[in-house]
Amino acid sequence: MSPLTLSVEGLSKSYGETRALSEVSLDFHGGEIHALMGENGSGKSTLVKLLSGVIRPTGGRMLLDGAEASFAGPADAIHHGIGTIHQDSALVPELTVAQNIVLGHERRVMPGVLGGDARRVARRWLEAIQAEISPDALAGSLTIAGKQLVAIAKALSNESRLLIFDEPTAALGDAETEHLLAQIDTLRSQGIGIVYISHRIAEVQRMCNRLSVLKDGRLTYTGTEPQSEEQIIRLMIGREPEALFPTLAAPRESVLLAARNLRSVDGLVDVPSFEVMAGEVVGIAGLDGSGRDTLARLLAGVEKPMEGSLELAGVILENPSPARAVKAGITFVPPDRRRQAVIDQHSIARTVSQSSIWKFSRLGWVKARSEMREAVAAGTRLGVKTDNYRNGILTLSGGNQQKAILSRALVAASALLVCDEPTAGVDVGARADIYGHFAQLAADGLGIVLSSSDMVELMGMCHRIVVIREGRISTVLAAEDATEEKLLAAQLPAHSEV
Repeated sequence: MSPLTLSVEGLSKSYGETRALSEVSLDFHGGEIHALMGENGSGKSTLVKLLSGVIRPTGGRMLLDGAEASFAGPADAIHHGIGTIHQDSALVPELTVAQNIVLGHERRVMPGVLGGDARRVARRWLEAIQAEISPDALAGSLTIAGKQLVAIAKALSNESRLLIFDEPTAALGDAETEHLLAQIDTLRSQGIGIVYISHRIAEVQRMCNRLSVLKDGRLTYTGTEPQSEEQIIRLMIGREPEALFPTLAAPRESVLLAARNLRSVDGLVDVPSFEVMAGEVVGIAGLDGSGRDTLARLLAGVEKPMEGSLELAGVILENPSPARAVKAGITFVPPDRRRQAVIDQHSIARTVSQSSIWKFSRLGWVKARSEMREAVAAGTRLGVKTDNYRNGILTLSGGNQQKAILSRALVAASALLVCDEPTAGVDVGARADIYGHFAQLAADGLGIVLSSSDMVELMGMCHRIVVIREGRISTVLAAEDATEEKLLAAQLPAHSEV
């Protein structure tokens, strides 16, 4: 299988008066990992859809191995050796792994009769990427990482020479991420071209041979020179990275949240005391498996503790549950937006109001006008960009979906906002907006708990940082005194060294 070269020259795409992509010229080569970065709305998705045959360009041309190419659809792009691996891999959950891998290119011995051994074909390609997955497993039973590996195996079985990875590690843990990145690098070494789309700058710096940046539908940079995180951010958002983090007002002197003797049901988390002042942003740092995420759920009242108490503004939250927590004044933002925070069929307005729908309900009927009025007011304050709140929530970019979820705190008139990985999968421009809204909410007296694996985010956005190690608080640092080295040392097991 010879290496591929795919070139785009002056590629453009317009939707009526709106130009989503404007005269972009780029080359993608076999044996190279080419990073594609930009804020949501920068044109990345449009370019990927053009490369993969989902849409047709309105200007410019594509050259495949030097010959002009035009794809009639995704199947045509696949036939020409271009495969796409989405974050939510498009597998059929009711089919086995083997059936998914051969789906679309099954061997037929006669019309209507399948032949060949799908399991043998699947095993060959799964072994090629060191995926320990049974060909007989149902696709719907796999983890996110497993589904992505099956999607890669399927693309390889199609003899793909260029693979487009769209946010492949956004929902993966550290170990799964490492395995996937290792397999991507192996594919590169075998001469396959990789287009790598990610908001994770460290991965791009580590993995990619070439970087291209889009902004407002135009190419602002392409090159092979190493770029620092600050330089990449500047290219993406057009301003200095220091502008990401706003100045926080001093917290107030009154205790808003007082948690005492919190112990999780599994016994992993055991925290004698945790306090948040009104107007204070308190970070939680911790490695995967440290109990950081469990502590966030306990503090939000969405997970019932084995023992301990939560007191919000002097009132004890009895028998914690998600519904009781919201009514008591606590809003929780879970880490996996698509699977835990939004319902695909809901409108933007209903997404903003859904945790407080009881406020607009009477005798089983929802007062739609009141719901819409409050949803629009909350979403507007937090900068949700839409021309119609009746549109589906999935019509919004990831950053705007997250702003809609954060808006729930305003509709619920919450006093405390507990966020677990609030900027995961959100581009740096939207992150800057979200941080600015956090600062304003804190200045208004809202307490914020920010659980994050991003140490730079914690240092830039918090007053204090609580570090969790093996379910216990190992240290508490003022943000101005924190460094990545100090935070990492406090997270590692006691016998480890940085």
